[in-house]
Amino acid sequence: MSQINIILLLLLSVATIFTIENWSQPLSLVFLGTQTIPLPLSLWVLLSIAAGAATSWFLATLAPTHRHAINPTPRPPVTPTTPPPRPRDEAIPKRDKDWFDQPPPPPPQTPKTNSGIGTKKTG
Repeated sequence: MSQINIILLLLLSVATIFTIENWSQPLSLVFLGTQTIPLPLSLWVLLSIAAGAATSWFLATLAPTHRHAINPTPRPPVTPTTPPPRPRDEAIPKRDKDWFDQPPPPPPQTPKTNSGIGTKKTG
């Protein structure tokens, strides 16, 4: 037996044991306002798992991305159509002086006045 057959047999046996152990009073579900036929809870669980697996398989077939990773298509070599960028020294022209090259102006001088505080009067 191959490994796939063993895995399928194992999954089928687990599903059978799950169904037998959880066979209970039939339940009727309400889905989008309509009531379904009454089935045991274990069957509802197995049906939802099967629906999820089928949906997953369907979506996987819509976007086969694994083929591109196995056999990538060779691309032709890219030839440059624009010249390479100039070095940094040639790209920026040198200027003699700019506003930020000048030293900042000195702070404004306030006149000192003697207000008479701390002076001693003689007399």
